[in-house]
Amino acid sequence: GDRCRWLEDIQRDLDGYIREGGSKVRFLKGFFGDGQTHFLSMVRKMARDRGYLVSYINAEEAPLHKFEKVYGQIVERLEKADCSEQTLRRLLDGWVEERHRALSTDEVEEEAIGRRIGTEIREFTAGLVGAGQNFRSALFRYWENAALMPDDRPWEEENEMILRWFSGET
Repeated sequence: GDRCRWLEDIQRDLDGYIREGGSKVRFLKGFFGDGQTHFLSMVRKMARDRGYLVSYINAEEAPLHKFEKVYGQIVERLEKADCSEQTLRRLLDGWVEERHRALSTDEVEEEAIGRRIGTEIREFTAGLVGAGQNFRSALFRYWENAALMPDDRPWEEENEMILRWFSGET
């Protein structure tokens, strides 16, 4: 029926249009007991299985006219296939750890690895053309702190503050 067609459309979008950089928003409406939650859980699973980040919120907890609540709920409830808690922290820290592993060899000194990761961070954040300057700066600082762990400032506290900012907390 309609749900099978919708699932096929969503699967096609996930595998093609969205994977290639497109985006879509869909609204699902139904009466209590019609199966909207079950349907959305199937869509979330399809997306997670394909490596997408997903977030599930409902309008009762995050009224759509209160953007700061909607945004905060989206970030707080981010999940991916292999983790559903502290997903944002794990994503950000995981990127630095992956880059460190990729650059680590017996011949390369730790300081040189830190400099190379710093260069990659600058290049990546500079390339985020559609993101605002505050977002790029926060992302840059978080990754810089995680990569270099500077002794001259409380970088762990600063990263906690940045994560709260990303989550929409003030």
